Amino acid sequence: MSSGHDERRPLRLAPFLESLRVLLDGLSSEELARRLVSHARTLEPRDREGFLEIFTAPAVAGVGPVGPDRAAEGGTAVPGGRAAAADEVLLADIDALTEEARAGAFFEGWGWDDEIHDQRAWGDESWAPRMDSLFDRAGLALLAGDLELAAEAYRRLFRAFEIEEEEPVFPGASDPHDLLESDLTEAQARFARAIYETAPAGGRPSALLAEVRRTDHLIDWKVGLLRAMEDAREGSLPDFDGFLAGWIEALEGSEEETERPFGWEASRRRLLREAVRRRGGATGLAGLARRSGDPEAFLEWSEVAAREGDLAQAVEALGEGLDGVSKPHPRAGLADRLATVAGATAQWELALSSRRLAWRLEPTRRRLRDLAQVALDLFGADEDLERLMRAELRALQEGDYRAGSDCAGLLEVLAGELDVAERRLAAAPSVGWSSHDHPGGAVFPVLLVAGAGLHQPPEGTILAELWSHLDGSRREWWDSMKDQEEREALAAIGVASVAPPDLSDLVSALLLRRMPGDGQKRAFLETCRSVALGRARHIVSHKFRNAYDRAASAAAACAEGFALAGWPDEGRLLVEGLRQEFPRHSAFKRSLEAHEVRSSVLGALNPPHR
Repeated sequence: MSSGHDERRPLRLAPFLESLRVLLDGLSSEELARRLVSHARTLEPRDREGFLEIFTAPAVAGVGPVGPDRAAEGGTAVPGGRAAAADEVLLADIDALTEEARAGAFFEGWGWDDEIHDQRAWGDESWAPRMDSLFDRAGLALLAGDLELAAEAYRRLFRAFEIEEEEPVFPGASDPHDLLESDLTEAQARFARAIYETAPAGGRPSALLAEVRRTDHLIDWKVGLLRAMEDAREGSLPDFDGFLAGWIEALEGSEEETERPFGWEASRRRLLREAVRRRGGATGLAGLARRSGDPEAFLEWSEVAAREGDLAQAVEALGEGLDGVSKPHPRAGLADRLATVAGATAQWELALSSRRLAWRLEPTRRRLRDLAQVALDLFGADEDLERLMRAELRALQEGDYRAGSDCAGLLEVLAGELDVAERRLAAAPSVGWSSHDHPGGAVFPVLLVAGAGLHQPPEGTILAELWSHLDGSRREWWDSMKDQEEREALAAIGVASVAPPDLSDLVSALLLRRMPGDGQKRAFLETCRSVALGRARHIVSHKFRNAYDRAASAAAACAEGFALAGWPDEGRLLVEGLRQEFPRHSAFKRSLEAHEVRSSVLGALNPPHR
């Protein structure tokens, strides 16, 4: 099933047909015939008969023939494979499937699944192709113009999934939706379109709201409900301008309701912003933002103003948002966007203050990177960047804001305070490196590189792999999404985004300027050895087998650090000592050996162990 949130979303029906007609109008009958025959040659044998039916079977108004596979998968046969059956045939088939599910015809019980390493619902999964066929038939009813049938069919189909909220009835390895081939996002848009066109004009907002609040989890928010409804079939939405006013009123009125479905409030706000944007543009969003205090409304106001070419208003919107919003997380997002717009218009002081505010409100590696980027844009010298980082470190130490140990350790490194970062690492627990409040992932590889007297690790080393994690923390997997949002914001105002420097590059530049002395190098390596041994001993002694590879990686990287610093015997003894300390833990020893073999440094020092 396509959720509608994939990076590559399917082309929606109305724009697809419009594009197709434009292409067909540009082809002669001879060229069209040539291309059809060329395409026919590529068809699988099973698809050839269905392709011929496009030209031989009579079409219901606006609807072509349906391939035989999905049309025949369960339920009562539909004459000609089309939506020509009486209403009670489709609805009766939906009711039959629903009642079978409610009676337990498909679900057999819960049990362990080795493939997904979790419990799952087991049973007869034949319900899925049957439901796919029913969704197909509901869609054909819509395209054939039988909107009453389509609306009721979709209503009953989506209601069937609500049974699952009370008790398991549809077995499968994951969410029941995922077993379907049907695009439920498009089905939800078609359902909304059918409701819109069948409800009385004055009752459209309330009728649509009653159903959308039960299916809002299927909305493609990149497109929006209104656009998806428009694209669900050909033809414009009747009396759309009149509907918008009532739709906005209905959405604002539902804010007062005491009983709301889970997650509905966020959806309601999104739908309201979409409607206000369609009706009033930047001016409408400005009023909504000021009236509601919704942080996302301030962001959208800024985006629309920027798209309209009013960058001053875009900055104003974000500034008002920062003044009017109190919660740290949305304020940090507003500050991020203000810095982006300010930087795009060369307002570097505003960009710097906004990046600093975003960092202090909600410190992340990405925000530390972006703060460094704008500082370099403004000052141009690495020494100035280091001074800024020291100022931020002092503010952190004085309690002006709080940061997890991961970000705090990186800040200490970029401020040139490697000894402070070393003490932080030494005092941290042996495990828990995946936490935002552990400095291991940030500080450990930096101290090893510095201890080896280098500014970056050699290629082909385990240390290089850990070093690369400075730029790709799995704790901040959402950063790529935020980067994409920033690129889109810049594209809206006609500015190409420039990739910021990697954190690893910033650290390398610092180590080139501030290479520690020999005594400090040795101290860094000793600290890392203690940390690596403590980590391995805790993980292996507690038999945390899924973490053996991580423990071996830290130990191997530390051994590389000693070897690169000119003490290869100490690196060799570190690994050999762990091997002897845990002679019966074969899985851990295999992981150690695998890291040795992969390492361009250790592989040359240590022969394979058997």
